[in-house]
Amino acid sequence: MIQKSIYKGGLYDEKEIRQNYFCRSPGNFSWGGGNLEQDFTIEARAAQLPSAVAAGESAARSLPDPDVSLLAAQPPAVSDISVLALKDGISAGCTFNGYTDKSEYVIQLFLNRVDEDGSVSEAASLELDTTADGKGSGQTSAEKVETGIYKASAAIKRYEGGNLADTAFTHSVLYKVVKDKDSYTVTPYEKEPESGGKPDKGLHVPDRDAVFAEDNKEYRACDHEKDFEIVREADATRDALMEEKCVKCGEVFSYAYVPNSAYAAFLKDCARAVLNVKGDEILLATDRWMSFNQEVLDAISARPEVAVTIHYMYCGKQFTVTIPAGTDAAGLADENGYCGFRYLHMLFAGEEVFL
Repeated sequence: MIQKSIYKGGLYDEKEIRQNYFCRSPGNFSWGGGNLEQDFTIEARAAQLPSAVAAGESAARSLPDPDVSLLAAQPPAVSDISVLALKDGISAGCTFNGYTDKSEYVIQLFLNRVDEDGSVSEAASLELDTTADGKGSGQTSAEKVETGIYKASAAIKRYEGGNLADTAFTHSVLYKVVKDKDSYTVTPYEKEPESGGKPDKGLHVPDRDAVFAEDNKEYRACDHEKDFEIVREADATRDALMEEKCVKCGEVFSYAYVPNSAYAAFLKDCARAVLNVKGDEILLATDRWMSFNQEVLDAISARPEVAVTIHYMYCGKQFTVTIPAGTDAAGLADENGYCGFRYLHMLFAGEEVFL
């Protein structure tokens, strides 16, 4: 049996491909595309825009008729946010209110580890589902973590025209998580005293909105200097996660996913796989994306001896198409530098895959 190189899953033979790839649910399908050469931080910095409530209040103040009032659309609210000890690990949980659809607002829940220096890393995350009455609760998956300090965070993201407009965060208190074999104990965190006495109830990370002055050690508010930092790199299925934090005191203000970064990672992985394949054929399989960019097309042209087969999904159905060896794929891109799988399907007589 011929063995094919398959991106996104190592080496599989054709039988394994059909068993493992084509049995996947079509529910994860989404469109790809766009200009990936833009600076990804541009859209993330849109998180500094005014909230929907503030925009509504501004509109209300501008009404010419004093007898007319404008009720601004209220964003969803998150409460009871905490870190929970479960049978199989720990998770973040919360309740919410006013969350009925995802056309404007999306709530994401995070379980985060807080390190000694105040840096935060993600242990688990979940996009919460809406409810008919807007009330409900959510909980991330149970994660087997190491002993340390953890917190739960909920991000309420507002979108305008499909683009991220701003993000509001709600954080839990810090929790001390102790792992004992296969069980976990979760308690509110109390900083150990420096020399005897009762435990200091102050946070182990820099206090919110405050640092110590260097000259006289007086307590004063931090004049935050905000910047963005990637805390989780993108892969072919998940966008990169960026945090907005103060470079002085380390406080984290918000998180944002880097738009299109998962698609960019998919394209780079495809180009790399084609250039490095050993043999004369390769299978690129995806249930999320629908096009290649110029980088991938150039890679295919650089390996004229390789036949490239693409397995993809369209309208809930699965298709396959092969770009024959020797094809000058570099010239297939449109004026924007992209070539859709459906166009390749038409050119090279692709087929629907029936299970």
